[in-house]
Formats: sequence, C-alpha cells, structure tokens
Amino acid sequence: MDREDATAPRVRLVTFDAAGTILEPRPSVGAVYREVALYHGREYDEAALESGFRTAFSCVSKDETELDPENRERDFWRRVVLHAVTTAGEPPERFDAYFDELYETFAHAHRWRVLPEVVPTLEVLRAAGYRTAVVSNWDKRLHTVLAETGLRPLFDAVVISSEAGWEKPDVGIFRVAERIFGVEPSECLHIGDSRKHDLAGARAAGWAALLVHHARSNERRATPDEIDFLSDVPARLGTDDRRRATRADESRDDLSAWRDESPNTKMRG
Repeated sequence: MDREDATAPRVRLVTFDAAGTILEPRPSVGAVYREVALYHGREYDEAALESGFRTAFSCVSKDETELDPENRERDFWRRVVLHAVTTAGEPPERFDAYFDELYETFAHAHRWRVLPEVVPTLEVLRAAGYRTAVVSNWDKRLHTVLAETGLRPLFDAVVISSEAGWEKPDVGIFRVAERIFGVEPSECLHIGDSRKHDLAGARAAGWAALLVHHARSNERRATPDEIDFLSDVPARLGTDDRRRATRADESRDDLSAWRDESPNTKMRG
C-alpha cells in the first residue's frame, strides 16, 4: 500500500467488515433487548442487558454439529440472548416469541446506524476505481440491512459467513472474495475492527489489512496497520480526491458528536 513503492502490487479490491466497522446497533444492543422485552412482560435494566450481551457474545460458542449455517447462526443468537436476559433477571415466559421478535428486528435498518464516514469513504474509493465488498461473519439478514440502509449499491459484492461456509479469521472466506473478483491476495485490502477476525484473518490469507478504531479514544494511532477513521483509507492507498476527501474528513466531526451521545456495542464480525 506504499504509494512510493513502484514494485508493490496495486490494491484492486477493498473489503469491509460489517458491524463495528460500517454499522452499529441503534441505539444499543441493551436498549433494543429492553424495549422488546417490555412487550413480553419483562422490564430489565439496560446496562445489565448490555453487560450480559457482551459476556455472552464473547463466550457462547456455535454448535458445529448443526450443518445448516443459517440454523447454526440462529441457534447461536438464541443462546446469546438467553444468557443476556438471564443475567438481568427472569427470561420472558414466552422466550421463543421474544427471541423471534428480536431476531427479526435486527434484520432491518431501523435497528442499525451507518457510521458517518462510511458513504463518503466508499464514494472516494469507487471513484478511484477500486472494487468494494463486505466480508462479514453474519447471516442472510445482512442483505436486508444493507439494502434498507442504502449501502448495498456502494458494494460490488457481499460475502457473509453463512453463505460462504467459512467465518473470519478462516482464510476460506477471503478466498471466496478473491474468486468473486478474480484477484490475487496481494491485490486485496480488508478493513475491520477486530484484531483476531479482521486483522489476523486477512493477513493469514495474504491480504493487506487495517484495523479501524473510529476514534474510540483520544489516542491517535499512526501505525502501519491501524487507523483512527475510515476516511484515512484513501490516503493509505494513495488516492487523492480532494473534494470527496474533504467530505470524508468533515464526517469525522459527525462521528465524534454521535459517539458522545450514543455509545454502542460490537455485534457481529
């Protein structure tokens, strides 16, 4: 990605993780769990649900004996939700109905917020001739979310684990993206917010990778593999479009203001 190295292969494909990179839950996982629970006769503390979700998401494993990937994803989320609400109190009496409603509501745009830098950054990259795609550990609901948020036209392809058959950090999901676009690993850059799934996974596949922090702290990270903002990506690639880059830079102010008022939690990979 060094623009001064004429011998370096040119990046042709730029891929993005989904949740935590281009999307975040709105207003937060705990808030949505609590809101839906009220309709099912339970009132929980939002912070307790958020904490329970964080714990469950990090420790609940997927049932690898379930061969259908969509069923495996749904079972995983059912157990995550059950753990989260159990840590906050008694589960709803009709827990399956509660879970079904939660699972469905997160399939739609009103439960997700597009981070302010996403659209201008993608416009810069696409105007410069880069192919763009999503590579995410998600299920088929992501197709609906991207369509309803208006992001889908900004991506040439969407590669999700439940359809690809591999999850990040397995190199298999990156190979699927390579085959779709007919590119070599050295021509690919992946951007995400997980060291394990995005940074390490892409590197293991022979890709370049960047870890994005979305200014989650005041500390600047001027390192070869970390960026503070998605709008830093075009510069890392040597792309110079001043008009669009200015718009992307201005979105940083929107991102900072939004983060001050809306703390959110990573939900998918």
